[in-house]
Amino acid sequence: MREYGVVIKNDSEGIAVKMQNSFSCEGCSACHISEGKDHIMLIRQESSVKPGEKVEIEIKPAFAITSALLLFFLPLVMLIVGYYLFQNFLPLSGVVLAYRGILGAFVGFIFSYIFIYLYDRHIKNSSVNKTVQILRVIE
Repeated sequence: MREYGVVIKNDSEGIAVKMQNSFSCEGCSACHISEGKDHIMLIRQESSVKPGEKVEIEIKPAFAITSALLLFFLPLVMLIVGYYLFQNFLPLSGVVLAYRGILGAFVGFIFSYIFIYLYDRHIKNSSVNKTVQILRVIE
């Protein structure tokens, strides 16, 4: 997936690129960016780009698919798994059987978002993150 943006800064933290909604953003609300608003992406890459230059950015399709699966399907799967485990294998004395399943679903759902949060922090802190790269400067 290729996108375009304008370099805001290039320092030791990385390259900050201001991106606007593009054609591929239509119909997708994953970023919750309103129409006409900008999105700042921090790219960790060695490059000699200067602020104000337009650049072409590539986002690896495998990364986009993995992110979508984690964000949308992992909570659903963990909801079902939590319900099943608490309903069938966790004896909680004094708790109605139906409530055990509901509690398990809630615990599974919360656990999935904790995992997603930790994975997101890992990706942000990874110095070898090659999933988003600047391909070239556009004239």
